[in-house]
Amino acid sequence: MFNRQAYKKIAKMQLKNRLKGAIIITLLGLIFISIASVPEIAQSFKENMALVNSTDFSVDNVLNDYDGLNFNFSAKNSVPVKSPFSFLAWILSYFITGAVTLAGTFYYINMHKTTETVSVARFFEGFSLSFKGFIAILWQGLWVFLWSLLFVIPGIVKAISYSQMYYILAEYPKVSPFKAMRISKTMTKGFKADLFVMYLSFIGWGILNVFTFNILWICYLGPYFNMSFVNAYYAMKEHALKTGTLTLEDFGEENEATIEENNEGGI
Repeated sequence: MFNRQAYKKIAKMQLKNRLKGAIIITLLGLIFISIASVPEIAQSFKENMALVNSTDFSVDNVLNDYDGLNFNFSAKNSVPVKSPFSFLAWILSYFITGAVTLAGTFYYINMHKTTETVSVARFFEGFSLSFKGFIAILWQGLWVFLWSLLFVIPGIVKAISYSQMYYILAEYPKVSPFKAMRISKTMTKGFKADLFVMYLSFIGWGILNVFTFNILWICYLGPYFNMSFVNAYYAMKEHALKTGTLTLEDFGEENEATIEENNEGGI
């Protein structure tokens, strides 16, 4: 049922004559995330420099601390403690990353639903879901981290299992991040290996992108990658609905039968 070649082929057709908007939102997303990372990087650099400056590298100290083959450099002062600003910078970085990711997903979800050109305004409209994007990235990251403690492979498997969260939140804003994770686990059941192979199919593109300093990602690969996985999301959702593993009620919507019954009752 899972046909990655078809999803990628359809993505190319969906982007034809509509690539401009996707390029703009990809560029904007990278800019926003880069700006959000500056305070965290600057604070980390400042703390590392403080640690270096607090360490005594004098010849006498080195000779005194020499123990076999180990050098134990003593610090003049205590090791700097993480400042509240560092924590706030970390929170800001995650908030912006989650918000941008969900806003971008919102744009591609809307692109999937129409053959018309999708305005960049849709991307900014997606920022209304910023808080959910922030909670989603924290909740997803926490569980992937905990599973990764067991071994790398369980972490990868769970990351794929939770991978549909943003698509669900973008299409169904009323769903909570916690419920979106549960739905994602159900949707990806039986398809995790297929998704993994689909991710691997973009490795060649990723290597090529390194040599273009992300220009390829902005101008084509980013939109192509995201649109392909949106198509995969819809295919898995349709399969889950057809097999009954999920219903529209799970997404917070009434199914057609329920709507018809309600209409009949009102006549």
